[in-house]
Amino acid sequence: MNKTLVVLLGLVALGVAGTAKAGDLPAYDRVNIGSGNVLGAGATWGNVFGKQNTNNAVQSTIAGGTTNRIDGDETTNSFIGGGVLNHIGTYNSSIVAGGYNSILEDAYNSCIGGGVLNVISNKAAYCTIGGGFGNIIGSNNSVCVIGAGQQNTIYDRAWYSTIGGGIANQIRGNLPSASVNCYATIAGGYGNVIWTNNWFATISGGGANQIKNTSGASTIGGGVGNIIDTNCESAVIAGGEANTINPSASFGAIGGGHGNWVGGYGATVPGGDGNIATGSYSCAAGQGANAVHNGSFVWGDSAPHNVYSSAADQFVVRAAGGFWFGNSSGTISIPSGHFIETTANGGAYLGTDGNWHNPSDRNIKTNIDPIKATEVLGKVAELPVSSWSYKVEDPSVRHIGPMAQDFYAAFRLGKDDRFISALDETGVALAAIQGLNQIEKEQESEISALRGEVAELRKKAIAQQEAMRRWENRLAAIEKSDDVAGEVSFARSDR
Repeated sequence: MNKTLVVLLGLVALGVAGTAKAGDLPAYDRVNIGSGNVLGAGATWGNVFGKQNTNNAVQSTIAGGTTNRIDGDETTNSFIGGGVLNHIGTYNSSIVAGGYNSILEDAYNSCIGGGVLNVISNKAAYCTIGGGFGNIIGSNNSVCVIGAGQQNTIYDRAWYSTIGGGIANQIRGNLPSASVNCYATIAGGYGNVIWTNNWFATISGGGANQIKNTSGASTIGGGVGNIIDTNCESAVIAGGEANTINPSASFGAIGGGHGNWVGGYGATVPGGDGNIATGSYSCAAGQGANAVHNGSFVWGDSAPHNVYSSAADQFVVRAAGGFWFGNSSGTISIPSGHFIETTANGGAYLGTDGNWHNPSDRNIKTNIDPIKATEVLGKVAELPVSSWSYKVEDPSVRHIGPMAQDFYAAFRLGKDDRFISALDETGVALAAIQGLNQIEKEQESEISALRGEVAELRKKAIAQQEAMRRWENRLAAIEKSDDVAGEVSFARSDR
């Protein structure tokens, strides 16, 4: 009969019989299944292949290997499948294989699948180490898991926590019962640490990442050297390198990048390099952006200089290449001299000269009608114009202009009576100027005609004055002359 089959039949027979001694198996089976294995004193229905003593290990089994032990005050229904120097000191627990693995006292219903030097400490019930090297689940735990890896540790009182694998990852616990990690998870990576009192905290991978004390429900997705500091509830670092969420910046988030800081409640850095968001609900992105006031948004372009907010609720953007706002698709362009480019009705833009340019191309217009400039001038003359302040401004700030309702009532321009378009206001002013010019020309024509009439009248007046002068001279001569008859003769010739 096949040797393996003989051994299996022997195992079945021992299970049925309930009690076995070393002599119950053939000599070659005893040697091949192991040696130096121990069930502690007072065993009943215990199976050990290699050596059997009497113990309290009721219905426990050591299936093979060397120098494995199941012993302690209560070790019922425990199992060691093989390996070397494995030890169980509690009940309903299993070490499948490997070497130097231990499940200690009162760590009941726990399991080590294999590996070397793995330990489930005392009072760590329902815990599992799948394998690996030097992994430890500390005491006073429940339902903790280390899947594999090397030198990973779930410390005392870190209930329901999991380390999937990796090297030297730690989920910290604490002796005071008030400081307990529950449902914390490190999926893998190297040297990642979740510190105390971090409910539902997660590090998915990467290296040397830390979630510090009392930062429950926080997450680090990966990367290297990222830190969520103390008292940061529900904070997130998705990845990147050397990113930090500072103490008490709950609900803060860093998407990735390098050397970014979040220090405000609900603040965000999507990524980039060297960005800082310390104001509550602030956002900094790009490079060297510093949103240091509440509610501020700061974007830094590729220039190697910092840009800062200067007051709360600001929107600050440094973009040396210009701005583009629009609804078109495809590759966009910002022409030279355009600082803010738009697609609004032909492309209104703010030039680098500081002037706003509205599109007024004939090709984008329709329903073109002539106007009566003098009528526009008359309406402008009747339009109420006041000095006033906006309600949102300090009363000391004054403006001059019409009310939108009066402007709309007079000219019916724009969409409604709440706004005045700068283009409409300029158009009305130009039309009024044209109307004034038209009136001026008409007046000039009238004045020219009057001047002609005045000139004619002046000529006539001059002629009359000359005639009057001559009459005056003649009268003077008559008064001096004694020859009345000669004077009469002179008068007749003068006619």
